[in-house]
Amino acid sequence: MPRRRRRWRPRPVPSRASRTGYGHHLSTAPAHEVFPIATTADPAALTAALDLHAAAKISYAEMSRALATAGIERWTFDTEVLTITYYDLAGTPVLSEPVN
Repeated sequence: MPRRRRRWRPRPVPSRASRTGYGHHLSTAPAHEVFPIATTADPAALTAALDLHAAAKISYAEMSRALATAGIERWTFDTEVLTITYYDLAGTPVLSEPVN
């Protein structure tokens, strides 16, 4: 008796969230020693450090030290809207800018 062939059916398309990684968290090991973080944020010092790093005048570690001195505890990248946001010790956003 001949074997019956199965009909081809398209696979379900994954949701947008699973295709883009939305809702996932990625963190890496530190790239340098831990720097003391200033207790108050200084937005002017933050932008000055970012400008120096963008002009390749300071390294990543030097930029990280300058951001800690400016009161920045961490920064996050939003890959959906392509922004980077810098946060102070209280978790308050100090600066959010588009990623170029």
